[in-house]
Amino acid sequence: EPSWTARLLADTTGSIDPMWPGGESFASVRERSERAARSITGRHNGDTVVLVGHGGAMTWLIQSLLEPRATTRPSYRLRNASLTEIVLRDGIARLVRIDDVAHLGGESGYGAGRRR
Repeated sequence: EPSWTARLLADTTGSIDPMWPGGESFASVRERSERAARSITGRHNGDTVVLVGHGGAMTWLIQSLLEPRATTRPSYRLRNASLTEIVLRDGIARLVRIDDVAHLGGESGYGAGRRR
């Protein structure tokens, strides 16, 4: 059974395994996000697909695609309404841009303005 003590320890160590009491672990969010994205993109093979979601779930999805063996939390956070572009080809993910808010009059994220 998850406890607040385990959750606080996870917060200090960066672990993704302990669960929130009454909730799911970061590892579970990551796995669920990746499974959903691969299911959706698998039904649209070769098409352009847009996924819209909560910044937390999207952060974990990005990590699962770009750093599949990571065992700690991502070092980045996505800003509200930011755009991230990832190209998936033959099961391989390539980051084009991340956390880009130029469309909001803000700073461009990594890779903004570059095209494939």
